[in-house]
Amino acid sequence: MRFPAASLLLGLALASAGAQAVTTAGRSSVVVIPVVAKTATFTSEVFVHNPLYASLTLNVLYYETNDLAAPGLKSCNQLTVPIGQTRSFTIADQCPDPALATGSHFGMLVLEDASDDKVNVFSAYVRTESNSARQGFSIEGFPAGGFAAPLHHTSVGLKRVTVAQQTPESPSYQTNCFVGSLGEAVDYNIAVVNSSGATLGSVAGSLGPWQLKRYLDIFTEVGAPAGDYTNATAFFSATNTPAKPALVGFCTVQNNVYFGADFRIAKSTSAENNGANRKQCSATNAACSSYDGTLAIPDETKKDVLTFMVHHPDYLKCQLIGDRVNDLEMRVFRAGEAVAHAGGSGEPSFSVFTGHRSEVNNGQQSLWTLEVSFRETGNSITPIPYGVRCDSGNGTSPMQRISTDVLADDF
Repeated sequence: MRFPAASLLLGLALASAGAQAVTTAGRSSVVVIPVVAKTATFTSEVFVHNPLYASLTLNVLYYETNDLAAPGLKSCNQLTVPIGQTRSFTIADQCPDPALATGSHFGMLVLEDASDDKVNVFSAYVRTESNSARQGFSIEGFPAGGFAAPLHHTSVGLKRVTVAQQTPESPSYQTNCFVGSLGEAVDYNIAVVNSSGATLGSVAGSLGPWQLKRYLDIFTEVGAPAGDYTNATAFFSATNTPAKPALVGFCTVQNNVYFGADFRIAKSTSAENNGANRKQCSATNAACSSYDGTLAIPDETKKDVLTFMVHHPDYLKCQLIGDRVNDLEMRVFRAGEAVAHAGGSGEPSFSVFTGHRSEVNNGQQSLWTLEVSFRETGNSITPIPYGVRCDSGNGTSPMQRISTDVLADDF
């Protein structure tokens, strides 16, 4: 299908991003806005808030996309924001680079604390609007540390719908997907599957540091058979090995009558954040199916104490791993208080609701304590090796053993 010219311009201009959806903990000293636009059709306005500092000065770093004739970093002025205030700007205003004076431009924007220490935090977002229709969309600014590259970031609900005669009641839709890098090169793959999970095709490529690449109509780009698609999924992966750099992946779905769009940020489970692994295992193999011997109860009269961070409200399931599970028991404490129905005498596992935010440590995320000891009806030959696996919806931090062979077994 031949897309209208305005539709193609929209595909050039629009995007949103992130390895994971932005959370309310969205302030940082380096904030990435994956796409801003300065075109004949669309203009992006960036808003920056200074919450804490007498005067906040930021470096404004605009990287033109690889899809245009002169990609790379352009010259922009610094931005100063007084305490407690918000300042806004457009690329046309903030970036006097001669290369941006004419033509259509879009790319990645990075805002960075300009102080020597670079630890002053702020928040930002961008609003992009049609210059004529005043329809638009917003993109949150993402802390740079929120981007990662685990396998299979997913952008969901994608579609391509073609119609012979477009009407407001029956518009066509197209999906554009984007991939970007931060301060290091990345090799990537984007695979698209249909609503039944069958692979429609894929594309692969490489980016240098601070680059952005657009795939206009991702179904065509991956070689999908002709036809309409709904509820498709794009899988973004970094293919570097063994260490994986940050990857920015996302798609847009646009209406080709009104030229509105929305944004499908590619999400992962833990974003390679070891402090929030949904499956957290200690002293086990990679599959969490067997223990490795680094944890053990050395004395049947003593207990082990381990700590880990829990992000409540959540659901938490923990279990002991090993050949001698029936010789052990476990229980858990939150903020120093025993949790009802969370293990106890004779229990090698538990599953529990963590409690609502205000119910634990006055609303602060906090360390929980896990205790493991000899089960009085078990085989008392020591040492008794074990591993621990905890599953949760929000993820937990790795467990740290803080006491062994010291505290008396009291449960």
